[in-house]
Amino acid sequence: MTLDENVSGGTPQESLGESDETPSRRSKLFSGAALGYTAFAIAVVLVIAEGVAINLATNGQPVTATAIGQVLVVLTALPLALGLFVALRGPKREWGIAAMVVAVIANPLILLNVLSFLGTI
Repeated sequence: MTLDENVSGGTPQESLGESDETPSRRSKLFSGAALGYTAFAIAVVLVIAEGVAINLATNGQPVTATAIGQVLVVLTALPLALGLFVALRGPKREWGIAAMVVAVIANPLILLNVLSFLGTI
């Protein structure tokens, strides 16, 4: 029996051109591209949530808007950290950088300070 034979059936396996270094399912799941896409998607969802909070604040529901804003301050750290990890890791680092930029923009504290600064100019 050769190394290319299937142990259960005894028939030779066809070579599909894959090497022995084929990444496992786990490494594909945690690849730079998948984490970059995920970090960017989370950041976009947080921007949408910030838009909802701004809409609530302008329509007379400041308590709800404040609660959402406080949650966003904490949650924007997640896409920022994932984006930094992806950007340092290498492949598809542009998605990690984009996630970091959007996460910083989505942070209500930073947005408030930037808009205050631009209002004084």
